[in-house]
Amino acid sequence: MVINSSVFASGSVDSGFHPDVYQFYNPGTTADDVILYGVTADLGGEYSGQGFFAGTGVAIKDVAFVNCNINNQDPALGGYNQAPVFQFGGPTQNLYVLSSTFTGLSFWRTDFAFVATDVVVDSSNFSSPINPTPLTGVTIR
Repeated sequence: MVINSSVFASGSVDSGFHPDVYQFYNPGTTADDVILYGVTADLGGEYSGQGFFAGTGVAIKDVAFVNCNINNQDPALGGYNQAPVFQFGGPTQNLYVLSSTFTGLSFWRTDFAFVATDVVVDSSNFSSPINPTPLTGVTIR
């Protein structure tokens, strides 16, 4: 659980790596029972960071993002960073996104192993549509 936390300009453009606000990454495992509440991140500027990321080999179960505000837009480049602000690539069950804002590119990685079961995005804003949408198993309201 992560509550009322902030990340600003994390990482280094010279390191060869990009920062992730919260990454689910341990191939062959299930990440379950995770809550992020009131998480704010600004990864714009010289830092190209990902927001919430789940890799292709990670199953997601019973995860909630509530009142989160994640931005990885780089105004200096006049557009979005290449790193997604919201990306899920493995089987995802019972994901709930409530009252959150994501500024940047967002993906359900159906080209990986993403399959949705009971995924709900409620009262949240995405600066670009979550691609692809609509999608079986995902409800956006």
